[in-house]
Amino acid sequence: MMNSSILLISLLGGLLSITAPGVAQSLESTVAAKKWQRRVLLIYARDAQHADLAAQKRFLADHKAGLAERDFDQLVVLDGDLSDRDWSYLRGGDRKLAQGASFMLFLIGKDGGVKERFPAPVAASVLFRTVDTMPMRQSEMRKKN
Repeated sequence: MMNSSILLISLLGGLLSITAPGVAQSLESTVAAKKWQRRVLLIYARDAQHADLAAQKRFLADHKAGLAERDFDQLVVLDGDLSDRDWSYLRGGDRKLAQGASFMLFLIGKDGGVKERFPAPVAASVLFRTVDTMPMRQSEMRKKN
């Protein structure tokens, strides 16, 4: 039986388990619940001790204010937690993520679409530049001023 614990790291609420014990929630529905409210950094790793997962967490750790300003949540999913449906969702129908991959970072916009896929850890500054050029983020920045 698959372990269905998908972890969401909310910048407002710390670490939160999205699924109740024994209740499987698909990755797609977890991300869909954030639509139009939050951007998602979906971080996939083969296991919790994966070096790239640790590196990605380090890259983001000192940038909580920037992540919060851009309405980011971090969603960490591990290989053993994924159902076939989740794998299909991650691959997006275009086979960008082979089932043999050991790490992948997905930048998901507020519209629910995957904006970028990164096969290696990415600096927060790269993520911020990417998001800050998007029309929705440009509008958010204009409204703040």
